[in-house]
Amino acid sequence: MEKIKRSLEAANIKLSWRERFSYGCADVYGTLYGNFLSTFILYFYTDVLGISAAIAANIFLIANLVDAVTAISAGPIADKVRTRWGTYRPFCLFGAVPQMIALVLCFTKISAGEGTLVIYALVTYLLVNGCYAFINTAYSTMCSAMTTNVNERGVLNVFKIGGSAAGGLVVSLLALPLVNAIGKGNEAVGYQGAAAVMGVLSAVMLLIAFFGTKERIVIEKTEKIRVIDSFKMVLKNKPCVLMIFLLMFVAWTFNFRFGVVMYYCKYYLGNEGLLTGFNTLVSLVGIPAIIPLPGLYKKLGKKNTMVLVAILTIVNGIVFLIAQKNLYLVALGFILFGITLNASFSAVWGMIPDTIEYGEWKTGIRAPGSVVSACAFARKIAIAIATWSVGQLLALFNYSAELQVQSAATNTGIYYLNSVPLIIGGILMLVVIIPYNLTQEKFEKILQEIDARKAAE
Repeated sequence: MEKIKRSLEAANIKLSWRERFSYGCADVYGTLYGNFLSTFILYFYTDVLGISAAIAANIFLIANLVDAVTAISAGPIADKVRTRWGTYRPFCLFGAVPQMIALVLCFTKISAGEGTLVIYALVTYLLVNGCYAFINTAYSTMCSAMTTNVNERGVLNVFKIGGSAAGGLVVSLLALPLVNAIGKGNEAVGYQGAAAVMGVLSAVMLLIAFFGTKERIVIEKTEKIRVIDSFKMVLKNKPCVLMIFLLMFVAWTFNFRFGVVMYYCKYYLGNEGLLTGFNTLVSLVGIPAIIPLPGLYKKLGKKNTMVLVAILTIVNGIVFLIAQKNLYLVALGFILFGITLNASFSAVWGMIPDTIEYGEWKTGIRAPGSVVSACAFARKIAIAIATWSVGQLLALFNYSAELQVQSAATNTGIYYLNSVPLIIGGILMLVVIIPYNLTQEKFEKILQEIDARKAAE
């Protein structure tokens, strides 16, 4: 098996604020890229490219299923990388420019027939997802290579989600104003220009993450471990399996709503401009929402913190359900959405690195990339189902991009799509988090046993 060298620095170090901030910048990229894509791509396909909602849904389903395969292979590939910069950091450096180009191409309108447009949309969406899969898998795994200190990992993931909230705020404040300012009434030009700005900002964030972090856990390859063995380790890792399903349900819940929110504001509430204000609320509460998390981890434990977040997600859906067109209640719903969005991903990604050592303790194989890839695979499957479902349900409710005002039945359908999935998602989160039993005390004992084994070898 692979020989793992854990220095005392990696186990006990208190990371600098600069390094924590730099790590968080990677998730600024993730949200700039991911939120811009998930919030506007369906609308861009239906209302700018002129692709029907049902066909757009099928594009997302095919692309995300293909990308799920890419995502699950990204981790084992990343685990094998050996450079003078480390194993995972180089993806931030060498992925900066390709991701920028891919995002611009994805939001570029070409003059072609419907069939060619569909193929172009599919290919560029696959390209965007491929870039994101490798970069996201690498920087998500990087946390486990920076330190084995469980509290520092928790803090790093708070910075990760803080970066996510900051990226979300940038998208909320700038996206639509950029579309309007650059396009001057031409949405095709506007979205392409906004995508270029988001791509450049994303590249800058990735470079900050690369230059500002350090990998301290060095993996020296002494024996080749087959990819299949790595994934067998994942399947034998009960806490990891639970985290995979938890991440799947979290990703499905929030990506479903990302896909419908533009339609909710433009057609149900009757004012597209509300999206900027409400999404700004989501981002503004995101950072305050994660500040208490380290304290909650210590007081309640990571599991109970996630239980609390799942309950809040259910409450969030109920608020949207009773709000109808009361903008004060709608605003409260967006505030709760910002809290649950950021807290849920922070809690999940705060628990996933701990399952890496559990898997090593259980099977003797340390494969952090495989763990993160399995999680990424689950996330991609969830996104595929979520985006496909939104498109198909819009078609079911007879949505038409040619209409400035949708029918009452269509608007009612959009209203329920904005609220009910949050309730369903919160319930599913509770179902999988309750059996999770990897406490901090158990994790610390596992670390001691692993180190004792290595000392004996």
